[in-house]
Amino acid sequence: MREIVGDDRRFGLILKSNDVFENVKVLEGGYGVGWGAQNDICDYVLRENGLEIGFHLDDLKVYIEKEIYDTAQAVDRLNCTRQNIDDLVRRGKLKPVKTGARNKLFMRSEVEKRLW
Repeated sequence: MREIVGDDRRFGLILKSNDVFENVKVLEGGYGVGWGAQNDICDYVLRENGLEIGFHLDDLKVYIEKEIYDTAQAVDRLNCTRQNIDDLVRRGKLKPVKTGARNKLFMRSEVEKRLW
Protein backbone atom coordinates (compact mmCIF):
# COMPACT_ATOMS: atom_id res chain seq x y z
CA MET A 1 0.00 0.00 0.00
CA ARG A 2 2.77 2.45 0.83
CA GLU A 3 4.19 2.04 -2.68
CA ILE A 4 0.80 2.86 -4.21
CA VAL A 5 -0.23 5.83 -2.05
CA GLY A 6 3.25 7.19 -1.34
CA ASP A 7 3.13 10.24 0.90
CA ASP A 8 -0.54 11.04 0.23
CA ARG A 9 -1.65 12.30 3.67
CA ARG A 10 -5.23 11.18 3.09
CA PHE A 11 -4.08 7.60 3.59
CA GLY A 12 -2.06 8.23 6.78
CA LEU A 13 -4.74 7.06 9.24
CA ILE A 14 -5.62 4.12 7.03
CA LEU A 15 -2.05 2.82 6.99
CA LYS A 16 -1.56 3.35 10.73
CA SER A 17 -4.73 1.68 11.99
CA ASN A 18 -5.61 -1.94 11.30
CA ASP A 19 -9.24 -1.24 12.28
CA VAL A 20 -9.53 1.46 9.63
CA PHE A 21 -7.53 -0.51 7.06
CA GLU A 22 -9.82 -3.52 7.46
CA ASN A 23 -12.88 -1.38 6.63
CA VAL A 24 -11.89 -1.17 2.98
CA LYS A 25 -14.85 -1.51 0.61
CA VAL A 26 -14.86 -2.67 -2.96
CA LEU A 27 -16.14 0.20 -5.08
CA GLU A 28 -19.36 -0.22 -7.01
CA GLY A 29 -18.81 -2.47 -10.00
CA GLY A 30 -15.48 -3.67 -8.59
CA TYR A 31 -13.56 -0.74 -10.08
CA GLY A 32 -11.26 -0.27 -7.11
CA VAL A 33 -11.23 -0.11 -3.33
CA GLY A 34 -12.01 2.74 -0.98
CA TRP A 35 -12.23 4.05 2.56
CA GLY A 36 -14.93 6.71 2.55
CA ALA A 37 -15.67 9.25 -0.15
CA GLN A 38 -12.18 10.77 -0.46
CA ASN A 39 -9.83 7.79 -0.18
CA ASP A 40 -9.91 5.28 -3.01
CA ILE A 41 -7.55 3.42 -5.28
CA CYS A 42 -8.76 2.51 -8.76
CA ASP A 43 -8.55 -0.99 -10.19
CA TYR A 44 -5.83 -0.36 -12.77
CA VAL A 45 -3.47 1.06 -10.11
CA LEU A 46 -4.10 -2.03 -7.98
CA ARG A 47 -3.43 -4.32 -10.97
CA GLU A 48 -0.23 -2.49 -11.95
CA ASN A 49 1.17 -2.52 -8.41
CA GLY A 50 -0.32 -5.68 -6.99
CA LEU A 51 0.99 -9.16 -6.54
CA GLU A 52 -0.84 -12.23 -7.74
CA ILE A 53 -1.83 -14.34 -4.78
CA GLY A 54 -3.68 -17.59 -4.43
CA PHE A 55 -7.39 -17.38 -3.74
CA HIS A 56 -8.86 -19.75 -1.17
CA LEU A 57 -12.40 -20.71 -0.26
CA ASP A 58 -11.97 -19.07 3.15
CA ASP A 59 -11.19 -15.77 1.36
CA LEU A 60 -14.44 -16.03 -0.56
CA LYS A 61 -16.38 -16.75 2.62
CA VAL A 62 -14.92 -13.67 4.33
CA TYR A 63 -15.68 -11.53 1.27
CA ILE A 64 -19.28 -12.72 1.13
CA GLU A 65 -19.73 -12.15 4.86
CA LYS A 66 -18.45 -8.56 4.60
CA GLU A 67 -19.67 -7.46 1.17
CA ILE A 68 -23.01 -9.20 0.50
CA TYR A 69 -26.32 -8.21 2.11
CA ASP A 70 -29.48 -10.26 1.96
CA THR A 71 -32.88 -8.57 1.87
CA ALA A 72 -33.21 -8.51 5.67
CA GLN A 73 -29.81 -6.85 6.07
CA ALA A 74 -30.66 -4.29 3.37
CA VAL A 75 -33.94 -3.53 5.16
CA ASP A 76 -32.04 -3.09 8.40
CA ARG A 77 -29.31 -0.91 6.91
CA LEU A 78 -31.72 1.34 5.00
CA ASN A 79 -34.23 1.39 7.86
CA CYS A 80 -37.11 0.59 5.52
CA THR A 81 -39.51 -2.25 4.68
CA ARG A 82 -39.21 -5.20 2.31
CA GLN A 83 -41.79 -3.45 0.14
CA ASN A 84 -39.45 -0.45 -0.14
CA ILE A 85 -36.61 -2.75 -1.18
CA ASP A 86 -38.83 -4.40 -3.80
CA ASP A 87 -39.82 -0.95 -5.08
CA LEU A 88 -36.18 0.16 -5.34
CA VAL A 89 -35.39 -3.01 -7.30
CA ARG A 90 -38.42 -2.55 -9.58
CA ARG A 91 -37.38 1.05 -10.35
CA GLY A 92 -33.76 0.00 -10.99
CA LYS A 93 -32.45 2.00 -8.02
CA LEU A 94 -31.10 -1.10 -6.28
CA LYS A 95 -29.71 -4.00 -8.27
CA PRO A 96 -29.58 -7.47 -6.72
CA VAL A 97 -26.71 -9.79 -7.64
CA LYS A 98 -28.98 -12.77 -7.13
CA THR A 99 -32.74 -13.10 -6.83
CA GLY A 100 -34.43 -16.07 -5.23
CA ALA A 101 -38.08 -16.91 -4.69
CA ARG A 102 -38.19 -15.15 -1.31
CA ASN A 103 -34.90 -13.33 -0.97
CA LYS A 104 -32.42 -11.17 -2.86
CA LEU A 105 -28.69 -10.65 -2.44
CA PHE A 106 -27.09 -7.22 -2.87
CA MET A 107 -23.57 -5.87 -2.95
CA ARG A 108 -22.99 -3.92 0.25
CA SER A 109 -21.76 -0.96 -1.81
CA GLU A 110 -25.09 -0.87 -3.72
CA VAL A 111 -27.05 -0.71 -0.47
CA GLU A 112 -24.69 1.80 1.13
CA LYS A 113 -24.93 4.25 -1.78
CA ARG A 114 -28.70 4.46 -1.14
CA LEU A 115 -27.83 6.14 2.20
CA TRP A 116 -26.37 9.19 0.43
